[in-house]
Amino acid sequence: MEITCLCNFASVDSKEMQRLAPAPLPITHTQHPNWTGGADDLLYVYEDLTIISSDLVHFRVHQARLLKTSSNMFNGLFPSSGAQDFGEPKQDDNLKETEPRSTNDEQDHEEQKLEGDSERTLYLPESGSVLNTLFCAAYNRSPVDASHTSLSDLSLAVAALKKYGVPLETAAAERSFMFSAFASHCASSPSFALEVYVIGAAHAPDLHALAVYASQFLLSLDLSTVSDETASALGVVYLRKLIALHFERVEQFKRQLVCLPQLHKPNVYCGASGGEALLRAWSLATTYLSWAAAPDVPTSSIDRAMTSVMEMLTCDTCRVSLRNRFQNLKQEWAHVKKTI
Repeated sequence: MEITCLCNFASVDSKEMQRLAPAPLPITHTQHPNWTGGADDLLYVYEDLTIISSDLVHFRVHQARLLKTSSNMFNGLFPSSGAQDFGEPKQDDNLKETEPRSTNDEQDHEEQKLEGDSERTLYLPESGSVLNTLFCAAYNRSPVDASHTSLSDLSLAVAALKKYGVPLETAAAERSFMFSAFASHCASSPSFALEVYVIGAAHAPDLHALAVYASQFLLSLDLSTVSDETASALGVVYLRKLIALHFERVEQFKRQLVCLPQLHKPNVYCGASGGEALLRAWSLATTYLSWAAAPDVPTSSIDRAMTSVMEMLTCDTCRVSLRNRFQNLKQEWAHVKKTI
Protein backbone atom coordinates (compact mmCIF):
# COMPACT_ATOMS: atom_id res chain seq x y z
CA MET A 1 0.00 0.00 0.00
CA GLU A 2 2.79 2.37 0.81
CA ILE A 3 4.54 1.60 -2.47
CA THR A 4 1.35 2.31 -4.43
CA CYS A 5 0.96 5.64 -2.74
CA LEU A 6 4.52 6.57 -3.49
CA CYS A 7 4.13 5.66 -7.11
CA ASN A 8 0.95 7.70 -7.46
CA PHE A 9 2.62 10.66 -5.77
CA ALA A 10 5.60 10.42 -8.09
CA SER A 11 3.35 10.56 -11.13
CA VAL A 12 2.09 14.04 -10.20
CA ASP A 13 3.52 16.81 -12.33
CA SER A 14 6.30 18.75 -10.55
CA LYS A 15 4.71 22.12 -11.28
CA GLU A 16 1.44 20.90 -9.81
CA MET A 17 3.31 19.78 -6.69
CA GLN A 18 4.83 23.23 -6.32
CA ARG A 19 1.40 24.79 -6.70
CA LEU A 20 -0.18 22.55 -4.07
CA ALA A 21 2.69 22.83 -1.62
CA PRO A 22 2.15 25.37 1.16
CA ALA A 23 4.18 28.56 0.93
CA PRO A 24 7.20 28.54 3.27
CA LEU A 25 6.94 30.80 6.29
CA PRO A 26 9.56 33.53 6.63
CA ILE A 27 11.96 32.97 9.51
CA THR A 28 14.13 35.65 11.05
CA HIS A 29 17.10 34.62 13.18
CA THR A 30 18.56 36.84 15.84
CA GLN A 31 22.05 35.55 15.03
CA HIS A 32 23.83 37.72 12.49
CA PRO A 33 27.53 38.03 11.57
CA ASN A 34 27.46 41.80 11.91
CA TRP A 35 26.23 42.31 15.46
CA THR A 36 26.66 45.77 16.94
CA GLY A 37 27.17 46.03 20.68
CA GLY A 38 25.70 43.68 23.24
CA ALA A 39 25.66 40.73 20.84
CA ASP A 40 29.04 39.11 21.35
CA ASP A 41 27.72 37.53 24.55
CA LEU A 42 25.34 35.44 22.40
CA LEU A 43 27.91 34.05 19.99
CA TYR A 44 27.69 30.47 21.29
CA VAL A 45 24.15 30.55 22.68
CA TYR A 46 21.35 29.00 20.65
CA GLU A 47 17.92 30.60 20.41
CA ASP A 48 15.38 28.95 22.67
CA LEU A 49 12.21 30.82 21.69
CA THR A 50 10.31 31.34 18.45
CA ILE A 51 8.07 34.39 18.32
CA ILE A 52 5.51 34.56 15.53
CA SER A 53 4.03 37.88 14.45
CA SER A 54 0.48 38.54 13.32
CA ASP A 55 1.60 38.27 9.67
CA LEU A 56 3.40 34.96 10.38
CA VAL A 57 6.97 36.22 10.42
CA HIS A 58 9.05 33.94 12.66
CA PHE A 59 11.72 35.34 14.98
CA ARG A 60 14.05 32.94 16.77
CA VAL A 61 15.25 34.76 19.85
CA HIS A 62 16.79 34.23 23.27
CA GLN A 63 14.28 34.38 26.09
CA ALA A 64 16.90 35.45 28.60
CA ARG A 65 18.05 38.31 26.36
CA LEU A 66 14.52 39.68 26.18
CA LEU A 67 14.08 39.30 29.93
CA LYS A 68 17.37 41.05 30.55
CA THR A 69 16.23 43.98 28.40
CA SER A 70 12.62 44.13 29.58
CA SER A 71 11.53 45.81 32.80
CA ASN A 72 8.22 43.93 33.05
CA MET A 73 9.18 40.35 32.09
CA PHE A 74 8.12 41.08 28.52
CA ASN A 75 4.65 42.18 29.60
CA GLY A 76 4.42 39.24 31.99
CA LEU A 77 4.79 36.61 29.26
CA PHE A 78 8.02 35.14 30.64
CA PRO A 79 8.87 33.80 34.11
CA SER A 80 11.45 35.82 35.98
CA SER A 81 13.59 32.70 36.35
CA GLY A 82 14.30 32.83 32.63
CA ALA A 83 16.72 35.70 33.03
CA GLN A 84 20.31 34.63 33.13
CA ASP A 85 23.70 36.20 32.73
CA PHE A 86 25.19 35.79 29.29
CA GLY A 87 28.63 36.73 30.50
CA GLU A 88 29.82 33.10 30.18
CA PRO A 89 27.76 31.43 27.44
CA LYS A 90 27.60 27.68 27.16
CA GLN A 91 30.01 26.16 24.67
CA ASP A 92 31.71 22.89 23.87
CA ASP A 93 34.92 22.21 25.78
CA ASN A 94 36.73 21.54 22.52
CA LEU A 95 35.51 24.74 20.87
CA LYS A 96 37.81 27.69 21.14
CA GLU A 97 36.33 30.97 22.23
CA THR A 98 37.35 32.75 19.04
CA GLU A 99 35.85 30.15 16.68
CA PRO A 100 32.40 30.86 15.20
CA ARG A 101 29.59 28.36 15.39
CA SER A 102 30.14 25.75 12.66
CA THR A 103 27.61 24.53 10.11
CA ASN A 104 27.68 21.04 11.65
CA ASP A 105 26.81 22.51 15.05
CA GLU A 106 23.84 24.27 13.52
CA GLN A 107 22.69 21.06 11.83
CA ASP A 108 23.03 19.11 15.09
CA HIS A 109 21.05 21.82 16.86
CA GLU A 110 18.28 21.59 14.25
CA GLU A 111 18.16 17.78 14.68
CA GLN A 112 17.94 18.17 18.45
CA LYS A 113 15.04 20.56 18.06
CA LEU A 114 13.17 18.08 15.87
CA GLU A 115 13.75 15.31 18.38
CA GLY A 116 13.08 17.18 21.61
CA ASP A 117 11.13 20.23 20.47
CA SER A 118 12.37 22.04 23.57
CA GLU A 119 11.87 25.51 22.12
CA ARG A 120 8.86 27.57 23.10
CA THR A 121 6.62 29.27 20.56
CA LEU A 122 4.93 32.55 21.34
CA TYR A 123 2.38 34.37 19.19
CA LEU A 124 2.25 38.16 19.44
CA PRO A 125 -0.37 40.52 17.96
CA GLU A 126 2.18 42.91 16.45
CA SER A 127 3.30 42.73 12.81
CA GLY A 128 6.68 41.46 11.67
CA SER A 129 7.92 44.97 10.90
CA VAL A 130 6.98 46.19 14.37
CA LEU A 131 8.57 43.20 16.10
CA ASN A 132 11.69 43.56 13.96
CA THR A 133 12.09 47.09 15.32
CA LEU A 134 11.43 45.81 18.83
CA PHE A 135 14.08 43.10 18.60
CA CYS A 136 16.59 45.47 17.00
CA ALA A 137 16.24 47.57 20.14
CA ALA A 138 16.42 44.57 22.46
CA TYR A 139 19.56 43.22 20.78
CA ASN A 140 21.07 46.61 20.01
CA ARG A 141 21.48 45.80 16.34
CA SER A 142 20.78 47.77 13.18
CA PRO A 143 19.45 46.54 9.83
CA VAL A 144 21.22 47.55 6.64
CA ASP A 145 18.64 50.21 5.71
CA ALA A 146 16.40 51.86 8.26
CA SER A 147 14.48 53.97 5.73
CA HIS A 148 12.24 51.06 4.67
CA THR A 149 10.37 51.04 7.98
CA SER A 150 7.15 53.02 7.64
CA LEU A 151 6.30 55.80 10.03
CA SER A 152 3.14 54.01 11.12
CA ASP A 153 5.15 50.89 11.99
CA LEU A 154 7.64 53.02 13.92
CA SER A 155 4.80 54.57 15.89
CA LEU A 156 3.41 51.11 16.66
CA ALA A 157 6.91 49.96 17.59
CA VAL A 158 7.15 52.72 20.19
CA ALA A 159 3.91 51.48 21.74
CA ALA A 160 5.22 47.89 21.61
CA LEU A 161 8.46 48.89 23.32
CA LYS A 162 6.50 50.41 26.20
CA LYS A 163 4.17 47.42 26.31
CA TYR A 164 7.00 44.89 26.58
CA GLY A 165 9.11 46.97 28.94
CA VAL A 166 12.00 47.85 26.61
CA PRO A 167 13.35 51.31 27.62
CA LEU A 168 12.42 53.91 25.02
CA GLU A 169 15.28 56.24 25.83
CA THR A 170 17.91 53.65 24.92
CA ALA A 171 15.89 52.10 22.07
CA ALA A 172 15.64 55.46 20.28
CA ALA A 173 19.05 56.79 21.27
CA GLU A 174 21.15 58.59 18.70
CA ARG A 175 22.74 56.19 16.17
CA SER A 176 20.19 53.50 17.00
CA PHE A 177 18.13 51.81 14.29
CA MET A 178 14.92 53.46 15.47
CA PHE A 179 16.45 56.94 15.58
CA SER A 180 17.89 56.48 12.06
CA ALA A 181 14.49 55.36 10.78
CA PHE A 182 12.77 58.38 12.31
CA ALA A 183 15.50 60.67 10.94
CA SER A 184 14.98 59.43 7.38
CA HIS A 185 11.29 60.34 7.60
CA CYS A 186 12.08 63.78 9.04
CA ALA A 187 14.26 64.59 6.05
CA SER A 188 11.59 63.55 3.55
CA SER A 189 9.02 66.31 4.26
CA PRO A 190 7.87 68.74 6.98
CA SER A 191 4.59 66.82 7.33
CA PHE A 192 6.45 63.63 8.22
CA ALA A 193 8.77 65.60 10.50
CA LEU A 194 5.69 66.93 12.29
CA GLU A 195 4.45 63.37 12.84
CA VAL A 196 7.83 62.43 14.30
CA TYR A 197 7.72 65.54 16.49
CA VAL A 198 4.28 64.49 17.74
CA ILE A 199 5.57 61.00 18.58
CA GLY A 200 8.53 62.46 20.46
CA ALA A 201 6.30 64.89 22.36
CA ALA A 202 3.72 62.22 23.20
CA HIS A 203 6.39 60.01 24.77
CA ALA A 204 8.47 62.69 26.49
CA PRO A 205 10.72 62.73 28.39
CA ASP A 206 11.88 59.35 27.00
CA LEU A 207 11.76 60.60 23.40
CA HIS A 208 12.52 64.27 24.06
CA ALA A 209 15.73 64.01 22.04
CA LEU A 210 13.71 62.77 19.07
CA ALA A 211 11.37 65.76 19.31
CA VAL A 212 14.36 68.10 19.45
CA TYR A 213 15.85 66.51 16.34
CA ALA A 214 12.57 66.67 14.41
CA SER A 215 12.01 70.35 15.25
CA GLN A 216 14.81 71.51 12.93
CA PHE A 217 12.80 70.19 9.97
CA LEU A 218 9.74 72.21 10.99
CA LEU A 219 11.16 75.68 10.36
CA SER A 220 9.32 75.90 7.03
CA LEU A 221 6.05 74.70 8.55
CA ASP A 222 3.17 77.16 8.49
CA LEU A 223 1.93 76.93 12.07
CA SER A 224 -1.52 78.11 11.03
CA THR A 225 -1.97 74.82 9.15
CA VAL A 226 -1.48 72.69 12.27
CA SER A 227 -4.81 71.00 12.95
CA ASP A 228 -6.53 71.01 16.32
CA GLU A 229 -6.03 67.26 16.49
CA THR A 230 -2.28 67.58 15.97
CA ALA A 231 -2.05 70.45 18.46
CA SER A 232 -3.89 68.34 21.03
CA ALA A 233 -1.54 65.41 20.40
CA LEU A 234 1.47 67.70 20.85
CA GLY A 235 0.28 69.05 24.15
CA VAL A 236 0.69 72.56 25.49
CA VAL A 237 4.39 72.25 26.33
CA TYR A 238 5.70 71.08 22.98
CA LEU A 239 3.31 73.23 20.96
CA ARG A 240 4.59 76.25 22.86
CA LYS A 241 8.19 75.15 22.28
CA LEU A 242 7.60 75.00 18.53
CA ILE A 243 5.87 78.39 18.43
CA ALA A 244 8.68 79.91 20.51
CA LEU A 245 11.30 78.46 18.14
CA HIS A 246 9.64 80.12 15.14
CA PHE A 247 9.17 83.44 16.91
CA GLU A 248 12.70 83.62 18.32
CA ARG A 249 14.33 82.84 14.98
CA VAL A 250 12.34 85.56 13.21
CA GLU A 251 13.23 88.11 15.89
CA GLN A 252 16.88 87.09 15.86
CA PHE A 253 17.04 87.48 12.09
CA LYS A 254 15.60 91.00 12.30
CA ARG A 255 18.08 91.94 15.02
CA GLN A 256 20.93 90.86 12.77
CA LEU A 257 19.84 93.43 10.18
CA VAL A 258 20.42 96.35 12.54
CA CYS A 259 24.20 96.39 12.24
CA LEU A 260 25.31 98.66 9.34
CA PRO A 261 28.04 97.88 6.82
CA GLN A 262 31.42 99.48 7.48
CA LEU A 263 31.80 102.95 5.97
CA HIS A 264 34.98 104.41 4.52
CA LYS A 265 36.56 107.83 4.25
CA PRO A 266 35.28 110.20 1.54
CA ASN A 267 36.77 109.71 -1.91
CA VAL A 268 36.19 110.94 -5.45
CA TYR A 269 33.57 108.23 -6.10
CA CYS A 270 31.43 108.69 -3.00
CA GLY A 271 31.87 112.43 -2.48
CA ALA A 272 31.87 114.14 0.89
CA SER A 273 29.26 111.78 2.34
CA GLY A 274 31.73 108.91 2.31
CA GLY A 275 29.20 106.11 1.75
CA GLU A 276 25.71 107.56 1.56
CA ALA A 277 24.92 105.30 -1.40
CA LEU A 278 26.09 102.30 0.61
CA LEU A 279 23.70 103.11 3.44
CA ARG A 280 20.81 103.57 1.01
CA ALA A 281 21.53 100.21 -0.61
CA TRP A 282 21.71 98.48 2.76
CA SER A 283 18.48 100.14 3.90
CA LEU A 284 16.60 98.95 0.81
CA ALA A 285 17.92 95.41 1.15
CA THR A 286 17.14 95.13 4.86
CA THR A 287 13.65 96.56 4.36
CA TYR A 288 12.89 93.71 1.97
CA LEU A 289 14.51 91.11 4.23
CA SER A 290 12.59 92.37 7.27
CA TRP A 291 9.35 92.04 5.37
CA ALA A 292 10.30 88.51 4.22
CA ALA A 293 11.64 87.44 7.63
CA ALA A 294 10.75 83.84 8.47
CA PRO A 295 12.12 81.03 10.63
CA ASP A 296 13.69 79.45 7.55
CA VAL A 297 15.01 82.37 5.47
CA PRO A 298 17.33 80.69 2.94
CA THR A 299 20.74 82.10 2.10
CA SER A 300 19.58 82.39 -1.51
CA SER A 301 17.11 85.10 -0.44
CA ILE A 302 19.93 87.02 1.24
CA ASP A 303 22.04 86.71 -1.90
CA ARG A 304 19.19 87.98 -4.09
CA ALA A 305 18.70 90.99 -1.83
CA MET A 306 22.41 91.80 -2.10
CA THR A 307 22.43 91.44 -5.88
CA SER A 308 19.39 93.68 -6.30
CA VAL A 309 21.08 96.67 -4.60
CA MET A 310 24.68 96.09 -5.62
CA GLU A 311 24.14 97.87 -8.96
CA MET A 312 23.35 101.07 -7.05
CA LEU A 313 27.00 101.34 -6.02
CA THR A 314 29.74 102.71 -8.26
CA CYS A 315 32.45 102.72 -5.60
CA ASP A 316 34.47 99.50 -5.40
CA THR A 317 35.18 100.07 -1.71
CA CYS A 318 31.46 100.34 -0.99
CA ARG A 319 30.81 97.18 -3.00
CA VAL A 320 33.36 95.25 -0.97
CA SER A 321 31.93 96.58 2.29
CA LEU A 322 28.37 95.63 1.30
CA ARG A 323 29.41 92.16 0.16
CA ASN A 324 31.28 91.57 3.43
CA ARG A 325 28.28 92.67 5.48
CA PHE A 326 25.97 90.26 3.67
CA GLN A 327 28.50 87.49 4.10
CA ASN A 328 28.61 88.16 7.83
CA LEU A 329 24.80 88.17 7.91
CA LYS A 330 24.68 84.69 6.37
CA GLN A 331 27.24 83.39 8.84
CA GLU A 332 25.38 84.88 11.81
CA TRP A 333 22.08 83.45 10.57
CA ALA A 334 23.58 79.99 10.16
CA HIS A 335 24.54 79.95 13.85
CA VAL A 336 21.08 80.80 15.19
CA LYS A 337 19.57 77.89 17.12
CA LYS A 338 17.48 75.65 14.85
CA THR A 339 15.86 73.34 17.39
CA ILE A 340 13.53 73.66 20.37
